[in-house]
Amino acid sequence: MQELKDQLGKIDQLKHHIAIMKRQLKNTYNLPKVIEKEDELKAAQKELNKVIDEKNSLLKIKKEQNKALEFLNNEGEYEKKLKQVTAELRQVKDDYRKENELFNENDKAMKKLHEKIIVMEEKCRDLQKKIKDKKGEKQPKSQGVVNEVLGSSFIKSLNLEFLGEPT
Repeated sequence: MQELKDQLGKIDQLKHHIAIMKRQLKNTYNLPKVIEKEDELKAAQKELNKVIDEKNSLLKIKKEQNKALEFLNNEGEYEKKLKQVTAELRQVKDDYRKENELFNENDKAMKKLHEKIIVMEEKCRDLQKKIKDKKGEKQPKSQGVVNEVLGSSFIKSLNLEFLGEPT
């Protein structure tokens, strides 16, 4: 009997232990709660996918905006470069105009000098002719040398006059 009581005590203990385990198993495998948690997990996964998609689209937009901003910056540099080139062109045109005016002035001066040279050469020819004529009159030899010296000094004075220096 004692054994039977011991066995019954063990059976009660085991029943009690089984009941505790069933309760634990019931709480762990609470199917409605598991399904609810799975649904929450799926909803969270969908939300995460939406956020990832939104992030990717925002990154694309950012990339496009950076390209547009870079283009605008380059366009600003283009405008700046265009203004710089325009200013350089204006300066070159002004320099060209000044150089052209100087060239024209020099050309006029050269024409005047050429006319003076022609006149002086004509005077020289006349004087040389007069000298030859005088020599033809058979002047003394010393007089011919004086005329030659005077003629060369006269030519020098004409050259100085031509160059604009006082005689």
